[in-house]
Amino acid sequence: MLRSNPNKVPGEKPVPIETRVLDLIAETCGLVRSELALTTPLAETLDSLTLVALVARIEAVFDLVLGGDETFELLAARDVGELGRLVARKVELARESPQKHRK
Repeated sequence: MLRSNPNKVPGEKPVPIETRVLDLIAETCGLVRSELALTTPLAETLDSLTLVALVARIEAVFDLVLGGDETFELLAARDVGELGRLVARKVELARESPQKHRK
């Protein structure tokens, strides 16, 4: 499982990207984190404007630059788990090719 934590404190365990995405959804939507699971459908949880704001926040938090197709791919995620996996893949690609995917 890919792990990322740009604000990592030495000696602290890295947080899985899927967990960070869950936290971002809760923060963006004003939800209690325990109300969300990887199987939570995004369409039932977020309206389209909130989903766009979430994707912008994901770009900022993970220091990513997403093209139009990549953004649409995230917007089309069915559930929280799929969104988390897509973000993890984007972070991994950014690590492999930093100049293309990083700010």
